[in-house]
Amino acid sequence: MNQRKRKGKTGNRGLRFETVQAGKKKKARLGWAVFSIVVLLVALLSVAVYLEKSGFFERNAAAESSNIQKEVNLLVASADSDGQLVYLSWLTMDTRRNSFTITAVSPKGNVNGQTYSELYRGRKADDISCRKLKEAISDEYDVKLDRYIIIPESAYPRLLNTLGNYAINLDTEVAYDGDDYSIHILTGPRTLTGARFFNYLCYVGANYSSEAIRKQGELMADYMKQVLTEKNAKKGQGFFESLSNYIQTDISTADFAKYHEFLQRCGAQKDLPITVK
Repeated sequence: MNQRKRKGKTGNRGLRFETVQAGKKKKARLGWAVFSIVVLLVALLSVAVYLEKSGFFERNAAAESSNIQKEVNLLVASADSDGQLVYLSWLTMDTRRNSFTITAVSPKGNVNGQTYSELYRGRKADDISCRKLKEAISDEYDVKLDRYIIIPESAYPRLLNTLGNYAINLDTEVAYDGDDYSIHILTGPRTLTGARFFNYLCYVGANYSSEAIRKQGELMADYMKQVLTEKNAKKGQGFFESLSNYIQTDISTADFAKYHEFLQRCGAQKDLPITVK
C-alpha cells in the first residue's frame, strides 16, 4: 500500500513537471508570435514610408484622375412651373486646370421650327425630351454635351437650402410685378433663398437679350463660387443623391463619384476660376 502511495506521489510530481514544461513552451510560442507581429508592423511601416517618399501614392492618385475626361460638358437649364425654359447653358468642366466655363444661350432659340421649350415638352418632359434638348443644343452650337441637368422651379428651395443661400449686394433696387412672378429686393447686402433666387434669375434674363443672357451666366457663376466650397464638396455625393430626386438629370451616382475628387480640388481653391461666355 505504502509503495503504491509513493508511486502515486511520484506519478503526480511527473505530471506536474510536464505541465510546467508545456507552459514554458506556450509562453515561448506567444513570445515569438508577438515578436513576429512587431517585426511585420515595422516592415509594413517601412514600406509605407518608402512608398510615400517615392511618390507612389501621388502617382496612383494621378492614374485615378487620368481615368476621367479632360473636359466634360453639361447642359444646365431651368424651367418655370409652366414648363417654360427660363435659363439655358452648358457648363464646361476642365478637370486638368480645375476650372469651369459657363456658356449661356437664349432659351427662346429654336431648331427646325420648334423652340427649345417645345423640345423640352414642359410639364410632360421626360428623359427622351431632355435628350432631344441636349442634342439640339449640341448640334446648334457644335459642342459635345455629355450629360444634362434641368432644374425645375420647384427644386430651387431645396437646392439652396442644401448648398446655401445666395448673398448679393445690390446697388439698384429690384422691383417687378408681373403675371408670371413678382420680385422686390432693396439695395444693400441681401440673402436670397430658393424661390427669390429663381425669380431673380428670371428677372435678370427677362428680355433675353445677349446682355441679359450673359448676366444670367454671371449670376450662376457667382452662386457657384459661393457654394462650391471645400466643406460642400466633401459632402457632394450625399448632396447629389438627395437632390437627384428633385431635378432631371442623366448623371448617375457612379458618374458623380467619378468626378467627386475633382470637385473637392475645385472647392479647396480660394478663388474658383469660372469664365462666363
